[in-house]
Amino acid sequence: MFPQRATPVAEGEAPAADRAASKESVLPPGVELREEFEDTAFWDATVVTDGSGKAIVEIALPDNLTTWVLRGVGATADTLVGEETAELLVTKPLLVRPVTPRFFVVDDRAQLAALVSNNTGKAQEVEVTLHADGLTLTDPTAQTISIPDGGEAKVTWWVTAEDVEAVEVVMSAVAG
Repeated sequence: MFPQRATPVAEGEAPAADRAASKESVLPPGVELREEFEDTAFWDATVVTDGSGKAIVEIALPDNLTTWVLRGVGATADTLVGEETAELLVTKPLLVRPVTPRFFVVDDRAQLAALVSNNTGKAQEVEVTLHADGLTLTDPTAQTISIPDGGEAKVTWWVTAEDVEAVEVVMSAVAG
């Protein structure tokens, strides 16, 4: 269970701490907003191995849901070299992929969607919620759907763009 967001940046926004607190208040209990997205999860050119040539590195991964490629390259003082790569898949058991326009024009009527994938190991009843600042919703903000294990379902909302500098959309899915 996790939310996703799409946020155009506008000048004169509230301080980051106020925005973060505001976003967290629209999320269901136990759901954390994923906001830290990086192209590179970790880089350190000075990792030193032990006598057997092994090293342990602990890192906190960013919020990206992706396959990270880990690459280690080593060299000894007498120019012996070695290299190894490994892949690490980062995903969520309940995955929300938002479908939103790149931008809105005042009074646009658009359909937003959430594609929800269930990889929990069993069928789930899932409550999918949309919170949107700068948009008027014509559908209920929360919708409950059934998703079989390994399946995906689509939830949609019709919205109208308001006359604002920026729109903020937060989608979340909670199984229960």
